[in-house]
Amino acid sequence: MGASLSSHFQRFLTAAAVIPLLFAYIVWGGPLLFALLIWVGILVGTYEYVHLTGAERAFGEMGLHAVLGTIALLSAYFQGLEGLFGSLIFNFLVLVIYLVLTFK
Repeated sequence: MGASLSSHFQRFLTAAAVIPLLFAYIVWGGPLLFALLIWVGILVGTYEYVHLTGAERAFGEMGLHAVLGTIALLSAYFQGLEGLFGSLIFNFLVLVIYLVLTFK
């Protein structure tokens, strides 16, 4: 190997180290810790999405998506599928209003 590892090999090593820990966390962590894990995934996913789309300048959008994802998670955790469905409708309406105001 050269001075640096390929990005695919680095991802493989990360997955090999993290997947057993993730499995243990899900199995023995309980519902609250699992919800926290999902929340971290929402925040990381939002951050990655914003950077992949090249919209780093849209910091407000990243915050909006993170807040709406957090609302959906809390609704699902405390109210089940009905709460999740309601929060997804709310999130959709908020995003439509945001887009209408942004691109008028």
